[in-house]
Amino acid sequence: MPPFRLAAILFVLGFPASFSASGAPPPPWNDYQIIIWQSEPPAAYATLKRMGVTAGSVEMIRATGLFSRDEAAGLASAGFGFYLENIATDFYSPYHRFYEGKQVNWRYLELKKRYLSNPSDRSVFLRDPSLSDPAWIARIGHRIADNVAALGGREPLYYSLADEPGIADLAVNWDFDFSPVSLEEMRKWLEGEYGSLDALNREWDARFSRWDDVMPETTDEAIRGPRDNLAAWVDFKTWMDVAFARAIAAGSAAVHAADPHALSAVEGGQIAGGGGWDYARLAGTVDVVELYDRGDNLELVRSFAPNTILLTTSFNAGKTEEHRVWRELLRGTRGLIIWDDNHEFVADDGSLGPRGRAAAPYLAEIRSGLGALLGASERQLAPIAILYSQPSLHVQWLLDRRPDDGAWVKRSSSSEYEDNAIRSATSANLRWLEHQGLQPVFLSAATLSPATLDRRVRVLILPEMIALSPAAASEIHHFSEAGGAVLAEGEPGTFDEHGRRLAKPLLADLFPRAPAQLPSPDDLASRLAKEGISPAFPVLHTDGKAAADVESYVFRNGGATILALLRDLPAAGAAPSDEQVSVALPHPSYAYDLRTHEALGRLDHLKLSLTPFSPTMIALAEQPLAAPTAHVRFDESGSPVVAFTAATADDVMHIEVADAAGHPISMLKQNLLMVKGAAELTLPMAGAEQPQPWTVTARDVLSGGTVTISVQSSGQQRQ
Repeated sequence: MPPFRLAAILFVLGFPASFSASGAPPPPWNDYQIIIWQSEPPAAYATLKRMGVTAGSVEMIRATGLFSRDEAAGLASAGFGFYLENIATDFYSPYHRFYEGKQVNWRYLELKKRYLSNPSDRSVFLRDPSLSDPAWIARIGHRIADNVAALGGREPLYYSLADEPGIADLAVNWDFDFSPVSLEEMRKWLEGEYGSLDALNREWDARFSRWDDVMPETTDEAIRGPRDNLAAWVDFKTWMDVAFARAIAAGSAAVHAADPHALSAVEGGQIAGGGGWDYARLAGTVDVVELYDRGDNLELVRSFAPNTILLTTSFNAGKTEEHRVWRELLRGTRGLIIWDDNHEFVADDGSLGPRGRAAAPYLAEIRSGLGALLGASERQLAPIAILYSQPSLHVQWLLDRRPDDGAWVKRSSSSEYEDNAIRSATSANLRWLEHQGLQPVFLSAATLSPATLDRRVRVLILPEMIALSPAAASEIHHFSEAGGAVLAEGEPGTFDEHGRRLAKPLLADLFPRAPAQLPSPDDLASRLAKEGISPAFPVLHTDGKAAADVESYVFRNGGATILALLRDLPAAGAAPSDEQVSVALPHPSYAYDLRTHEALGRLDHLKLSLTPFSPTMIALAEQPLAAPTAHVRFDESGSPVVAFTAATADDVMHIEVADAAGHPISMLKQNLLMVKGAAELTLPMAGAEQPQPWTVTARDVLSGGTVTISVQSSGQQRQ
């Protein structure tokens, strides 16, 4: 590959042009990536490139277990990066994957059909392959190593273990996995959890004489069994969460063993609860997760594993989709996958389709540095935590199914996206806080500790946490006794963490009246204020009332604060219009509009006009943000190196380069992440066809200030 092309591709990925694939590891993911999933012809790729698309997917060839060289070559020739897709879908997603001429979930549907015709047939609960099968784990490791070797030193964006994995079909609850290897591993896990067989027998109300005899309950048995003890079923569901997380972690470890600099991933993250999707266990098992943002799973991953790179996928068009992409950017996503199976984004001839025309402006804006800037900024969290409990979700699911008896078998994965008491209470609390400009953190039972609670939290919210361990309840008591505020909805701790109903709820002394109810919004705001918690940037309508339809997000970048405001979607049938609001600032600050690149001056309050479908983003600083600077030096090879300084330590510089005729060199358009307010850019001018001198224009994304410098390889430059 010619040096100029290699450098250009690295620019697209956010890597410095001087990076060598065989040398030092690439820097961390430092820009917002836009990825096209479907393969496209050259004309379509050229259009996507101009729109800011940076990469594509490269599928595994099932017959060989290796990536498609043709797809990789097509992307490379178009100047795109790539990621490897569906490396081990046959292991992680055997009941939901592409089958020629069949439905993606036909294997699962066949199991349901068999079970409905013969409920005594336990063979329908043998997962094939088992997530605990060591031979399959080894096979996946070899496959990953073979692909890394075949890449010959090229670094994909990430290695995706599977798309839409799950224990069975996505988030569906199914009684996998009763296979011998799964039961053997489950018994080892249970022995570690309980310590002795006697302890398990007491909890399950069982009489097993040997660990080899331990057998959990099926869903039918649990639904029709004693109402007060679900432990033999809940423990099995918890085991399958463990098995799923272990299998994902094993695949991730295989990626890192084959290439220590590589990123592992899964795509199609489901709603928490069923199918193995316990985010307290899964978070941190991979480096990259593409999520379907439901049931607050994005916030769960962000809380439990803050360094995880979060992606989302665009399936639709229109203003609602624009709002969703912006919102998920503010909530922490660092890239977007475009699903365009009907060529609505771009046609084969390169012409923009309706989706492409609608998305081009906001995708270009996100790629012009806003996405990179948010990725480099620190989210400001309120000292408020919401408890997440997978055992509570399991218990709630079974209690909700009991009135239907055997109808659970007929449920689909989409049925599992229905709200229940826990999800409704959790989402309502999270949404209310976000509309107050307060970003909480999620905690799990495993992360409840004096170090976590005392350091980070002053208010702990328990949304219908019906299943708690004695250890978690003890930590909550200690937190309350130390002066922390505990707010609950429902009656917390009526079951233990295994699903056994308790004679007395574990937090009955904190909540003597059952069921507990959270304060009304006004009372909750007052309660938070008593704890010293109030919005740093209250958003008000022109009549002085709080703007209840605006979400607020606050980030810190060096010496600057970023305030992002996003309205709720307009009500159905309502004519979209701008909304006038004011924001009182904690102290006079210099304000900069990140989207219009305007310096607004020194202000003690903001008067803003919020559009219906996209955010307003303002940078605030106590002192004026310094103007960016640039100067040129030459490295040992004679290549020009442009050194930049920016306004703050973690700022982003948006770079555009044009040749002597004024034609943009699109391959060099990029966002440069500053380190301690400085960065360097090596220009690959030697052998390039574009006439010199080149003009480099850099815009400081925080301040909007620009600097322009003229560069030529002869060593003479004009500024």
